[in-house]
Amino acid sequence: MSERHSQLGKLVSNLKQQKDQLELKLHLGQAEAKDQWTQLETKLKRLQSDFEPISSAAGETTENVLSALELAAGELKKGYDRLSKVIEKKSH
Repeated sequence: MSERHSQLGKLVSNLKQQKDQLELKLHLGQAEAKDQWTQLETKLKRLQSDFEPISSAAGETTENVLSALELAAGELKKGYDRLSKVIEKKSH
């Protein structure tokens, strides 16, 4: 497994953890961020389903596929960061 592949796997795992933390905060009363949440949830599911086959076929993975997944993961992280800021701002 390449270093790049390993880093992408960690990023996907961290995104899932961030999603779980935000989900808990949403359930605690931050319903106004629900639309943004729904969009991010869909994107994470798509990223996870795209990454899964790659992780089992690491030797066959092309740089283009990794680049596309890294871009998608980066966009998803930015979305979770924005949502987290909205939630934090509204809870203060």
